[in-house]
Amino acid sequence: MYVLLNGCTNFLDPDEKPDYSKRIIIKKVEYNSKISIEWYHYSLITGFSPGHIDIVSENTNEPICESSYISDFRLSNDTLTVVLWKNHTNTIKFENKADIVIRVDTTGSHPPYF
Repeated sequence: MYVLLNGCTNFLDPDEKPDYSKRIIIKKVEYNSKISIEWYHYSLITGFSPGHIDIVSENTNEPICESSYISDFRLSNDTLTVVLWKNHTNTIKFENKADIVIRVDTTGSHPPYF
């Protein structure tokens, strides 16, 4: 047992940020030719990662929302609606560099992949 846990010590630190290259993209929508919106989870060996929604442009990621209760997001014109199935977020940012209007809808349903 010690060998197994010793081999996983890099994953046991709760403050360690996961490697962005290890994300699992749930949904990606193009806003325009240079900007897209991504909803993803990190692939973690030690547990569940909350969902993240980022605005992605030219190899930069601007975090918008982090929550374990994201059920979807919708993009309509310049408005991004984050749909939650429970009224709770770890973080949500309403201002962004792309000038996209951020709204929160708390009437979502539990996602089918859980």
